[in-house]
This record gives sequence, C-alpha cells and structure tokens, in this order.
Amino acid sequence: MAPHKPFRVPAILGLCNPLLDISAYVENDLLEKYKLEPNNVILAGEEHKELCSELVKNYTIDYTAGGSAQNVMRVAAGILKSQKVDCRVMFTGGVGKDEFGDLMAKKAQADGVETHYMITDSTPTGTCAVLLTEGGKNRSLCAFLGASQKFSHEHLVKNWDILVRDTDIIYISGFLLAITLETFVRLGKHVVECSSANKTLCFNLSAPYVSEVFGDRLIEVMPYFDIVFGNDTEAQAYARLRKFPDPGDIVDVAKRIASEPTLRNTPRIVVITQGEKPIIVAQKIPKPDVQGEIEDVSMKQIPCKQILESELVDTNGAGDAFAGGFLSQYIQNASIEKCVEVGSYAAREIIKQSGIVLPDFSEIASDKV
Repeated sequence: MAPHKPFRVPAILGLCNPLLDISAYVENDLLEKYKLEPNNVILAGEEHKELCSELVKNYTIDYTAGGSAQNVMRVAAGILKSQKVDCRVMFTGGVGKDEFGDLMAKKAQADGVETHYMITDSTPTGTCAVLLTEGGKNRSLCAFLGASQKFSHEHLVKNWDILVRDTDIIYISGFLLAITLETFVRLGKHVVECSSANKTLCFNLSAPYVSEVFGDRLIEVMPYFDIVFGNDTEAQAYARLRKFPDPGDIVDVAKRIASEPTLRNTPRIVVITQGEKPIIVAQKIPKPDVQGEIEDVSMKQIPCKQILESELVDTNGAGDAFAGGFLSQYIQNASIEKCVEVGSYAAREIIKQSGIVLPDFSEIASDKV
C-alpha cells in the first residue's frame, strides 16, 4: 500500500512594503501645507520630512500595522478564521530591527498572518502618514518607505520552500515595483511553469503613481498576472500609460486590461472598484475546444451595498479589505459573484472603524454579507 499523502493546507502569500500607519484626523489646511490631495497615495519627498512629527505633536494618533498587501492578508485571514477554513496566510516584506518592526509582527500574527519579514539592522521600519479629512470620508497617504525599500529578491529565494513552493495564491502590491523587478519576474515565471498546479498570481495597481513612475516595469510584468485589482483612478492611470482611447470609460479600460496578452492559458480576471458605484469585473472567455484562444470578454457590473453616512468613520484600507475578502473566497473556489460580495462586505466593515482594525466579521458566519 502506498504511504498516506498528508493533507495540504491551502496557502496565500502577500508581498509589499510593510509600513506602520500613523493615522490622524486633520484639517484640509494641513493637506494644503504639504501639497497633498484628499484621496491619493504618494511617496514622501523632502518637503514631507516634518509631516509625521507634526502629526504626533499636534494630533491624536492611531498606530496600525499596515502596508497594502499586509492589510489584504490580515483581512483574508480574519474572514477565513470566521468561516473556520484552515488556510495558511503569509506575508513578507522588509522591516527594521526596531520597536516598530516588532510591533507590526505582533499585530499581524495576532490577526492570523504568518510574518516572514526580511529584517534590516541599519534602516528603521517604514511608516505611512494617513491624513483623514471630512470626518474620515477622504484620506491622503504619504509613505516614508524606510526599511521596506531594503527588501531583496534573495530573501524570497532563501525562503522559497516556505513562502512559494506550495502556495496557491500569490498577491503582489504595485508598490513593490519601486524596489525589485526581479521578484515579479521570478514569481511570474514560477506560476507559468506550474500552470498545471492551479496557482494564481494576483496584482494590485495600488496607486496612480505606480503607472506614472514605474510604467516601463509595469508593462514588462503585466503578462504574468492572472487577477488584476485596482480602483477607478488607478485604472485610468494605467489606461493613460497604455494609451487606451478613452481612459475615462472604466468599463472599456477593464475590458482592455483583460484582453491584454498573458503568458498563461487561464483567462485573466480584472476587478475594478469605484467607491459607491458598481464593481466592474472583466474576464476573458476561452473559445470552446481551442486552447489558448479567446472568444470574448465577459463584463459584469456588480452593485455593492451602501452603508449609512453616519456609519462611515475612515475610508483608509477599503480597497485592501475588498481584495482580502475577495481572495478569502477565491481560495475556496467560490464564484466571482461570491468573491465580490464578500470583498464588498469586508470593505464596508473596515470603513466603519478608525484605522484598519479587523472587525469580528460575524455576518460571514451567518452568510448575511
């Protein structure tokens, strides 16, 4: 008799720049002082060097373990736990050997995420100033990348068996393009070579500046991605990069992203959120009995439930929560509609709280999302 093959627990890995969020409710005057926009994400420049100290000195601060993909993993882990689904949820990125790095690890692990940080001695853990205005309806993020910029491709290779070899879903934030192109290419080639192993490589457009500043790198790696997430402004920035005819037509942009050439036969899925407007899902439809050829692109516009204005506390992290909710169901082979439904639910629950603090996701267990 052949030896019993142990049951393999499904696994999700997130990669990006982990940052400690320094969050505060502020006046619009502070945004104007630092030339920040109400709903945007930028890298800090010389003109922003006093921003965090001013926040700490003059405002009430919430500290949260953050970074886009780390938040996605935290939400996915929280929902999977609420559904009593056994799944390894992992995260890797660069941090400093300091109190902030230790704090992030403790918080992420408490939320059910395995942290496999690359720890740097000489550079402090990165931070992100989160400026909330209009009672939390708008948020401006200004990132001081710190040790997150020290993440190296060698760390991933060294921990390949733990992080990648048996992992089903790999989720990468566009922010990581600023640090390592090699990691994207290595992971992309791995997923292509393992096409029979049902692996999925996911990417988030993350912020308009990713397309604007790192466009050449983005174009190089896009053919590897099976699922592409983004919001409407991020999709428009990518559309301008690719010179699509009408960047303002988000439905057309999603269709064109889904139609772009990929290195796998599996149909690419594109998911674009638009705030309160319906979520757009575009997916290639393979031709029957013709391997590798595409017949058309399926387009769906899925309405999302609204919350009362009085319930809205902080919009920061809504997109990350959506992606986390989506992947928590995708790993269970749920329908796209169910993935979007749970993603929307997670986003609604997150924005009812200050900071990206996980709720108990109690409605998941009762299937009333």
